[in-house]
Amino acid sequence: MLDTSYIPIRRDFVFDETCHICPRKLTSNIATIMRDSHGQEVPFGPICARAVLDLEKHILLRQIPDFTKAAPTQTTGKSGDNISKSKSDGKNESAKSAGQQRRAITYLLLRQRKLAHIPAAGYDQLSGYADTFDATGSLTEDAVRHLLNIDRKSDGTKFGFDNLQALYGYDRCIARTLLSVPPRKQDWLKDVQAFLHTRLYLTQPQAQGVENWFKYIPGHQPLDPRGFQWAWRK
Repeated sequence: MLDTSYIPIRRDFVFDETCHICPRKLTSNIATIMRDSHGQEVPFGPICARAVLDLEKHILLRQIPDFTKAAPTQTTGKSGDNISKSKSDGKNESAKSAGQQRRAITYLLLRQRKLAHIPAAGYDQLSGYADTFDATGSLTEDAVRHLLNIDRKSDGTKFGFDNLQALYGYDRCIARTLLSVPPRKQDWLKDVQAFLHTRLYLTQPQAQGVENWFKYIPGHQPLDPRGFQWAWRK
């Protein structure tokens, strides 16, 4: 079943999709997105994603950007977090570097690509990095350090990594829910979406309220709103 033409590029939310290989329904609404030999992006479930790749590309699965932190059933820790202490310092450093690069790229793409339809989430100074990544698929060490510095300084704010992940997850789920809700019943949900796009977070009652609407998403797993808690403590 190995096919070296597939290249993993990200973990992401998907809706109403089937695995490219099985094809079973992706009931978790989470997929590993891969690029095939024709340049097309296709979704894989976790078992098929591992089965179709060789050992070298299995490593890539731990390094690709992950936009699913708001889904509590997903494992989204930094690459290398679970490395045994018995391994060499060199391997630990390599894993740490890979984890830092993954976080920096995820942070960059959240602000400049995934949330591009929400102008308040973007940062013009990062546009050059995003263009470089689009063209080359990589970032320089200086760019990674700069992005991680911005990430660190933004922790506990609307531009923090956890808040942006929650913003993305809730925005995707609200958009999907609106596709299944009759127009006459959409007003409250649209108001919450507008608030989210303007403030970049949801209040605790809003986060609780939208979960009652997410039942319209087949197979929906409750989202984790902890990324918004910085705002709830104000």
